[in-house]
Amino acid sequence: MVSGWSRGLPPYIRAGGPRLNRLFAPDRRFLSDRGGSRDEARRRRSTCDGAITDSSEALRIDPKLASAFGNRGNARLSQGDLDKAIADQTESIRIEPKGAPAFVGRAGASLRKGNLDQAIADDSEAIRINSKLGPAFSGRAFAWRAKGDPDKAAADSRQAGLLGTRP
Repeated sequence: MVSGWSRGLPPYIRAGGPRLNRLFAPDRRFLSDRGGSRDEARRRRSTCDGAITDSSEALRIDPKLASAFGNRGNARLSQGDLDKAIADQTESIRIEPKGAPAFVGRAGASLRKGNLDQAIADDSEAIRINSKLGPAFSGRAFAWRAKGDPDKAAADSRQAGLLGTRP
């Protein structure tokens, strides 16, 4: 019988047992803001080392957990470890090709590395998957601006603003 918060978890996480469930249990300190797993909560609170540790532990238990690769990639991006961030987001994409947030994460790391074409391609793919994803428009606008195309940058900035994301 599934009860409490775990009812909304995918079966493969529930099947991982109490240790995996603990890593993905909602952190009560963040229930008023989007809820979510402990690794994501730590990343949002800028405790990237803890987020990386939790995500790595989740991946040790279930190596096909795309969200754990994405969370660990975002934490590594926050730390400035761009190559590992790109590797984690790429693995998340390999596991879940329709995961738009992983494309946005990889685009952010590519942008910081100066690979503007890859950033634009990844943000464009995220937009193709989910046309309501404001951060993809915002990131692509920044890449267009850095590439010297103010018209495309302005169009993407406007769209990001319409979706409620600061361009």
